[in-house]
Amino acid sequence: MRFKFMAILLGSMTAVSLAVPLQARAAGFDFMQGVNLTPQQKAEIARINQQSEAELESILTPQQQSLYRVYKEHPTNRSDRQAFWSSFTPEQKAKMQTFYHSIKLTMNPFYTPEQQKQMNHNLQVFVSELKAENKLPKTFHLGYWQPVARINPDQPSQLEVINQTNVPLQYGLTTDSPKTLLPGNFADMNYISLPSNVLIYPSQQEASVKYDVSKIGNTTVVKVRQVAGETPGDGSLTINRTGAVYVY
Repeated sequence: MRFKFMAILLGSMTAVSLAVPLQARAAGFDFMQGVNLTPQQKAEIARINQQSEAELESILTPQQQSLYRVYKEHPTNRSDRQAFWSSFTPEQKAKMQTFYHSIKLTMNPFYTPEQQKQMNHNLQVFVSELKAENKLPKTFHLGYWQPVARINPDQPSQLEVINQTNVPLQYGLTTDSPKTLLPGNFADMNYISLPSNVLIYPSQQEASVKYDVSKIGNTTVVKVRQVAGETPGDGSLTINRTGAVYVY
C-alpha cells in the first residue's frame, strides 16, 4: 500500500488530524498553492515520503490497511472514519502519534518562514470552508504546533503524570519500556534530559484521553482525563531543548 498523503502531511499538515488532509485530497484542495519549492526541497520530500511509507505499513495490520483504503476513498464518511480509527490498539495510537511527531521534528527547519506562512494560510482557508459546509465542528481550531507550557532547560526538570481516568495508563519515555499507572494514582519522572519524548496512553483499546498540562516550578504536570471520541486523543508529549512542551 502506498501512502500518497505523506507529502501533504510534511509541513504545516502535521499540525492537524489525519481527517483534514484526507478531506482536502478528496476535494482536490491544493495546500501547496503559492508555495514555490526548490528542486532540493522536492527531492527531500520524495525521499522522506518513501521512508515514511514503510514505517506506516509496519504500524498497520493488513485489515487496517484495507480499512484505510476505504477511508481514503470516502474521507468525509463518518462510519468509514470510525471503523478505521476504532481498529487501533492503544499501542498503535501511541506509535502513530510518535510517527507524526517525528515527521514534524524532521520538517520543522525544512521550509522557509515564507513557505510556512503560505501553507498555514492555505490550511486556514480550507478549514474555514469545511466549517462552512458543516464538515468540521465549529469548535475545531488549529494550534497543535503551539507549546502548552515552558520549563527552564537550564535547570533539572521533572514530569508528573496524574491518572484522572477510570482505566490503567501506560507511560514512559519512548526509549524505555512503558510502566502502568492505575486510575487515581500519580507517577513522577525525575531528572528528565532534554529533549524528551513521553508516551502516555490508555491500556484499553476503546479509551481515548486528553492531557491537561501545567507547570509547577520546573515540573511539568500532566493530568490525564478520559474523553469520548472516535479518533485518537492525545498520545505523546515532547519537551524540546528550549523547554517548550508540546502535546500530540
